[in-house]
Amino acid sequence: MKRKVDYFCSESLRQNLKAKTVRGGLMTGSAQVVRLLIGMASIPILARLLDPADFGLVAMVTVFTGLAAMFVDSGLSMATVQRQELTHQQVSNLLWIASSLGLLVALVVVLISPLVSWFYGEPRLTAIMCALASSCVFSGLTLQHQALMRRAMQFSRLATASVISPIIGQTVAITWAWHYEGQPQDYWALVLLPIATSATNMVAVWTLCDWRPGLPRRRVGTRELTVFGANLTGFSFVNYLARNTDNLLIGYTWGSVSLGYYDRAYKLFLYPVQMINGPLSSVMVPALSRMISTPDKLHTTYARVVTVLMSVLSPLIVMTFITADWWIECILGARWMPCVPIFRWLLIAGSIQPFTNSAGWIFIAQNKTREMFHAGAILASITIASFLVGIAWGTTAVAAAYGLSAIFIRLPLLLFFLRHYRVLPLRKLRALATNLCIMIPLIGTISYLMVTLHPFGNALGNALLTLAACLITMAVMFVLPISGRVMIGDIRHVLNRG
Repeated sequence: MKRKVDYFCSESLRQNLKAKTVRGGLMTGSAQVVRLLIGMASIPILARLLDPADFGLVAMVTVFTGLAAMFVDSGLSMATVQRQELTHQQVSNLLWIASSLGLLVALVVVLISPLVSWFYGEPRLTAIMCALASSCVFSGLTLQHQALMRRAMQFSRLATASVISPIIGQTVAITWAWHYEGQPQDYWALVLLPIATSATNMVAVWTLCDWRPGLPRRRVGTRELTVFGANLTGFSFVNYLARNTDNLLIGYTWGSVSLGYYDRAYKLFLYPVQMINGPLSSVMVPALSRMISTPDKLHTTYARVVTVLMSVLSPLIVMTFITADWWIECILGARWMPCVPIFRWLLIAGSIQPFTNSAGWIFIAQNKTREMFHAGAILASITIASFLVGIAWGTTAVAAAYGLSAIFIRLPLLLFFLRHYRVLPLRKLRALATNLCIMIPLIGTISYLMVTLHPFGNALGNALLTLAACLITMAVMFVLPISGRVMIGDIRHVLNRG
């Protein structure tokens, strides 16, 4: 029998914070391994059953439907997680607001679908957008339940829902793609995937969460929560534009086939980072938010988590950059080799993505969403400008402009904003810089030697051997002085300081 949790008792939520954080990290990590395996199994299957034009067709639409989904949330779920004191009635009001927004946004998506079809000159997009609008309704009914479980750090229940929903979604998509392979309606597999996933997630979350909403009421303190959400939505909006203007420009200028190649390369580059960063965010934001009264503890904990995250992911991204052609051939297949140069340029931006994505945690935890919006607007403008610079020369140029601007412009600016808004003392990142200066050249050298030696006659063998060599090298570094001791100390600190 499930033990009832009081989602609104602050003292209860603060109890055993260290244990909850560690257990939450373990549960979330385990669920993400399962999700990663599901995704890495479905990506090559769908890539072989469907054509690049199919992926490009759906990517044209997701520029708009993704924006719609963002407005359904409007930052209200994060307001529930971050808020120190919260009442049942406030969350009930937020749920009804999100549900109403879900219905309203779904209606808007349906109404603008003919305009989107006209913009791209593709009549099939109207039906696709109308179908995907249903996901907005499911999302509006799910967000507050998920937020309450994150607030109470019920990560085992969240992990259960996060595993069940993609299994159902991917199964539906693969079944459709296999049944209609080569037929005009095969692309509907990619439409049904998010619909089945969001519907299953809604049912799972309502089943696993103990809370049920009441009727809406006025004057219960909801306004302050919506203001917090509005600032966060402002940041999410500009960040979303920055991340999706490339799809819009490529789809309009170069068509669905070029967009299909770009979309697969982008999803493949972003997928592993999202699989780790997204769930880790659900653990770290509530944990950091409970440390707001002890700023040094908050800053130190954040810096050490990011140090571990970057020390593991960034060297592996460098390895993937050097061996990109092997990975594209293994995962997507030989007909997707035009993705390789796009993938490589995107990975340049990906090398800092774990840090840039996680910076939002510390803004939100300290209730600095207004400053986060201002910084995000400037960084997003630079990203969009880089897409505009590259679009005239094709998809590879767009990826190149994005990657170079990330390293040479956006990263220095983000560090400036962290210091300027007194969000994080930069001295806390010294251990991170030390680790990267050692690990990246070492892993890069090993990967380059493997490419030069080319020990196997097939891409899969070469890719797996290189990955194994890099992982063994990184494991050995844990027991050596300097970087190893620093990283072991970071992991121990994260576990010991809730």
